[in-house]
Amino acid sequence: MTYVFAIQNKEELYLMKALDKGTYESFLKLSFNLVEISEIENLLKIAQLNHSELKSIFGKYNESEEKELTFFSRYQSIELNVNRLLINLLSSIRMYLDHTETRLNRTHDSKELGLFKESTSVAFDSSFAYRFLSHFRNFFQHCGLAKEIINIKTDYIEGVATREVITIILSRDKLLNAYDWKKLRPELKKMPESFEILPLIEEKMRLLAAIDIRLNQNLYEKLVGDGLKFVDLLKTVSNYSGAPCFLEQKQTGTLVSYIPLELVKKIPKVDLTFFNKLDPPKNSELSKVNFHRIY
Repeated sequence: MTYVFAIQNKEELYLMKALDKGTYESFLKLSFNLVEISEIENLLKIAQLNHSELKSIFGKYNESEEKELTFFSRYQSIELNVNRLLINLLSSIRMYLDHTETRLNRTHDSKELGLFKESTSVAFDSSFAYRFLSHFRNFFQHCGLAKEIINIKTDYIEGVATREVITIILSRDKLLNAYDWKKLRPELKKMPESFEILPLIEEKMRLLAAIDIRLNQNLYEKLVGDGLKFVDLLKTVSNYSGAPCFLEQKQTGTLVSYIPLELVKKIPKVDLTFFNKLDPPKNSELSKVNFHRIY
């Protein structure tokens, strides 16, 4: 069994350097860790996309097609979609928190897990918005859709409607009567009789983004050593263009693994501006590749 560092440029594969098993496995582990961090980032991006869609939905209901509906039908359409987007957002936030904790518990040491738990605990303890939305997600799960949460205000100039302002308004008393808010109940009682939810969502999303940045900075920092070793390896082939990859050659065939350079760039102290890279080819079947042994 042999291990080789190579550069693939379309259908040309240049075998650049033989590697020992330990070095080969260290680079595969680097690639695995980068993808793991990226998947944590993507979980939050899903929540952020849901957040953006919720904020942008109100423009849709100022379009002429929606204005043709009766007020009641239009109100129902808006309320249904707002509930749908709220459920999507709150569920994706829960998924980010649960899956991130699970991943850290499975693939990293206790330092990163402790950092994540500490950050989420501080956010929970210091922010009513963070606490309320955690419970509000449970409210949706156990009590169904939130009713009568849409407020539509029309602005007029000289008797002519000029614009509509649509907001998501929650009724404090309806919330208190419909669900057991446990320790949050005294705080919820102090809220205004009616209050908007979007500012609370904005605050929680800012807190989650800060948690994610702090965690990922720590995770990327751990990869500096292997990242710089990878840079040193690339510098030996800087006159080649293509996608760097690693080959494990067995009697039964050859396994090709790629390191995502866009993720390598996120590692502190790593500079890849010298390397003229190309993305991995869409068709990486080795039977269609021309081998060139350089070492």
